[in-house]
Amino acid sequence: MSPPTRGLWLEPMPSLVRRSKLEVCLDILSALARRPMGLTRLSLEVNVNYVTLRRCLDLLIGQGLVEEVAEERSRSYYITERGLTALNYFVKLKDMLEVERVAA
Repeated sequence: MSPPTRGLWLEPMPSLVRRSKLEVCLDILSALARRPMGLTRLSLEVNVNYVTLRRCLDLLIGQGLVEEVAEERSRSYYITERGLTALNYFVKLKDMLEVERVAA
């Protein structure tokens, strides 16, 4: 009997590197820049658990980067103009740092 060609031990290991709080917040802003969404969809898009998502959203809402809107039976989250500006600055900074890393 031949060994299976696919098995759990052959699957690539997920990255064990943890994202910083800043990286999670930027991922949330990036997801909301694409479209507004609720907690469940946002949690799946950003790949974080509910507690982490709530903490980061509370921080982003407190800074005026995200707006929470209560709808009929749910809540949706929208990125604000200030949030878009902050996200653009971080994207530019990341691009600059990557160029410097390649040039070095």
